[in-house]
Parts: sequence; structure tokens; C-alpha cells
Amino acid sequence: MRIALGILALAGLPALAQATTFDLFVVNFAFTDNVQSPFSVDLTINPGDTVRWSWINSGHSVTSVAGIAESFNSGIRSSGAVFSHTFTNTGAFAYYCQPHGADNGDGTALGMSANVVVVPAPAAGLAMAMGALAFRRRRR
Repeated sequence: MRIALGILALAGLPALAQATTFDLFVVNFAFTDNVQSPFSVDLTINPGDTVRWSWINSGHSVTSVAGIAESFNSGIRSSGAVFSHTFTNTGAFAYYCQPHGADNGDGTALGMSANVVVVPAPAAGLAMAMGALAFRRRRR
């Protein structure tokens, strides 16, 4: 009975955040969300979200720095290529282009590089807290 009430309490809450795919372009010497921009952008996403890189220019890679919770490496790709990575851990994930950047050895990168910062989805924590509160109120 108590479990059923808890489930019913959660059913009235807004849906939890859905996973999202974020598109970046590998263009000139940048990882950017705008093919006209010469600057790399850092993304802030949630666990379960995917970053999809599309190559506009050839001769670049998307390579995570060593020693972080998630590693990925597209290899050097040509124009028209696409590479995706779904992030499952929270934290900061630096990456770089192997021919045009470098791993600093401390979780950061230089040159052609950028960061993906994965933060907990606020809706998930709020839904769990509200469900627990509703469950406790119904028990009384």
C-alpha cells in the first residue's frame, strides 16, 4: 500500500528531463555550435545527454584528455564525418584535437580544445524529493 501511494505521488509530478543531443561543428580550429564562429564553446549538459560532433573541415579529432571518468577518441576524421559520445558521469571533461591541441596532463587541454561539463539534472533531484515528501504526508 505504501509503495503504491509513493508511486501515485510521483505520477503527479512533471516528467523528468529527457536526454538531449547537442550538436557541435569541427570547423577550422574550433569546436563550435556556429560554423561561422572561430571560437570553441564549452557545453554544460546533464548525464545521459549526447554530444555529436560534425566535421566541416578535415584533419581533426575529438580526443578526451587522459585520466578522466570518460574517455573518447574519434580518430582523425575528414569533412562530413560525425562522431557522438553520450556522457553518463558528472564532472568536467576536457577534450582536444590531436594534431592541433594537447593534453596538459592535469585534466585540461590547450590549443584546439574545449570542455563538456556534466551536471546533475535538477528535475530528477526535485522529483525524488517531492515524491518522498508526498509519501511521508500520506503515511500520517
